[in-house]
Amino acid sequence: MTPKLPHFVSFWRYLFEVNALDELEDVCTVTLLAAKALIDEERATNITASTLSIQASMCESTSNVEKAIELNMKGYEMRLAENPIKGGLLGGFEQNLAYNFNTANQHKEAVEWFNKSKKRWIAWNVQEGRAADRPTVTKKNTARCLFYLGRYREAESLVKVSKTEFRNEKVLNWAMLAYAYFVHGTIQQKTDRLEAASASFVEAQKLWMGGDQTRLHPFPAGCIYKTGVVYLALGKIEVAINRLREALAITKFHADRMPAEHARRLSKLSEALLQGSCDDDGKAKDLRDEAEVFLVRRDPAETDFGREESYNSLVPIFWR
Repeated sequence: MTPKLPHFVSFWRYLFEVNALDELEDVCTVTLLAAKALIDEERATNITASTLSIQASMCESTSNVEKAIELNMKGYEMRLAENPIKGGLLGGFEQNLAYNFNTANQHKEAVEWFNKSKKRWIAWNVQEGRAADRPTVTKKNTARCLFYLGRYREAESLVKVSKTEFRNEKVLNWAMLAYAYFVHGTIQQKTDRLEAASASFVEAQKLWMGGDQTRLHPFPAGCIYKTGVVYLALGKIEVAINRLREALAITKFHADRMPAEHARRLSKLSEALLQGSCDDDGKAKDLRDEAEVFLVRRDPAETDFGREESYNSLVPIFWR
């Protein structure tokens, strides 16, 4: 007997949130095979589309965003072919494609998909007798997209709304609230409010860890890294070095799957050691050389190793 879809989704979500990607990949493969054997076409579509979505999330998290777009587009087209159309599920795929394009640095394309998702969700909610609104998570993700388009005021206004709405939910979605704080910290960092940015990144990490999530997930590592970057900009070199080392200790576990994240931590720690005159043994150069190796592993065409954006642009949007 095939388990009900919600049971599958809960299990997938758990594996994804604890970053058990090898196990999740195996589960998805088996699930797709099982779906092909189902006689009930609607159920087969539900399971297949949901599995494609989670596979896309895995691909995006491991820097294979082109494959993520392909998988989400396939799932989206399956949902478009349904009659009647399931507006909420379509809106979800439109949002997924939006942040895929964010990670791919196609931010104008991303905002178009966010706008599609917004319209779809509002129409669906009205049809179902609910308020003419979109999910808070969509607002938060749209705020992040607006940031990368340089629309900082709009982005900050929307992420503040998202944080308030997450806080007011009956059951606190601490993971999404943590992501919202991370987005806010990124905006504050870019607009030179470094102390505020540091506080936001620290709060994002606290929320994540308070939700009993694994410390080895790339998101808390991203929070620690960003805090280290801010401390470095504030001239708190020793604290920055400690934070960057802490982040590096986490990303070494994901270095094969996530070379861009590991490379930028190596590069930034190298920079911090040089700034702090803490490089008596030449460690900074070793770190920089290692960073270049991992960056080329992710993008063989990359040659500008001294540019921070060379690293940042390859990191998934969720913890960039």
